[in-house]
Amino acid sequence: MFFYRIDTNLIPSTEIVENNEEFEVAGFIQSKTDLFFNEIEQTCHIAVSNILYRKQIMILCIASKEEAIQENTIIDFLNLIDFKCNKFKIREITMNSYISLLRKSSRNDFISAEDDILKLLNIDRLNSRLYRNHSFDYSEDLLYSNKTSRILYEDTAGLLCSKSLSEELDRIFVKTEGTKNPLGHPVHYMFQIENRDSQDEAFKILHSALYLNKRITSQRYSRVTIEPYDFLDEKILDTLFDVSIGGTIILSMPKYFTEGGAVTPYGSENVVKICDLVKKYRNRVLTIIDIPHDDNILKESIIENLGSVITINVFDETAFEDRARSFLRELAKKHNVKPNKSLYRTITNDKGYSAADLNLIFDEWYGRHLKNNFYTQYADLNTANKQVAAIKPKGNAFQELSKMIGLEQAKLIIK
Repeated sequence: MFFYRIDTNLIPSTEIVENNEEFEVAGFIQSKTDLFFNEIEQTCHIAVSNILYRKQIMILCIASKEEAIQENTIIDFLNLIDFKCNKFKIREITMNSYISLLRKSSRNDFISAEDDILKLLNIDRLNSRLYRNHSFDYSEDLLYSNKTSRILYEDTAGLLCSKSLSEELDRIFVKTEGTKNPLGHPVHYMFQIENRDSQDEAFKILHSALYLNKRITSQRYSRVTIEPYDFLDEKILDTLFDVSIGGTIILSMPKYFTEGGAVTPYGSENVVKICDLVKKYRNRVLTIIDIPHDDNILKESIIENLGSVITINVFDETAFEDRARSFLRELAKKHNVKPNKSLYRTITNDKGYSAADLNLIFDEWYGRHLKNNFYTQYADLNTANKQVAAIKPKGNAFQELSKMIGLEQAKLIIK
């Protein structure tokens, strides 16, 4: 489903709507809104969220099952409610933003109640105001990107998953036969990237490339975080998949630990539920499954339960020597500083480094680099570890005082 906000500039009217007439206008719009929804076979719901009469601006909110809202559809709706406009701006919004605009519409009496509309659209159970316990955490956002393929390739250079990611970019940018891309997703994705920042960057690159090549048609995406043995309500998750048609869902399955420090494995029941939904929506929703970088048991379980659904694995490689130094150079470039020999001093030729290792090496070097080259007023300050080491307590103060007899001994101790 696609959600839009439309800002329209109304053609100035010779008639001034008085405050006491606004209620009548709202009632008229409400009846026509229901009529229009049924006339277009409930494929698209358009509602007036607000009218700023003095500024001659009308704000619409739209939920559409179609890939893109047609301008003619908007004009037909405006004609039906007896308003004219000379221009309008369309932009995609998140579902939560749409619900907020719909709530505003209800308060202004342009619709009867937002809850009724949400039920008609089958998204009422995702309304966080009504249902706070979804049995999983989820968030949504929009990713606006106008990066070219060249820039996307350049962005991969600073990631340890650059090899697997750039190979997938090669496949994405291969032109398909015919003038129009067919509907459906030939593959889905599995991320095994240790660092969260790197994971987010890899997602942005992949998402931008897919959107640029019309493999996905919505810029909206949802991130679902699932816990190992919590009950997973597949009906609500199914609704989220249904609302995400044309877009992307990230299913995040992070590593959880018991109080004793052991890793909690994911229950097979939840893995089956997740994989069944991925298979059900395989041609309508792009799915990225994010799992711990070292959990091969979970990886094999997911692949087994996905059956014929193909996943492309985007994963961190272990960096040795030149690759590790190259990664550090890219980090320095992102921070607008020039690397020096001290940055590479800890890199040895016989050791492999993870993204976490290299980020730690860079952060420690960068902290020193800032103090020594840019903020020299702090250059003489010790690190926290050195400060703690310098403050070594001299025995137990209470025990020393307990041994004291009289003021003279106290004075001697103080001296």
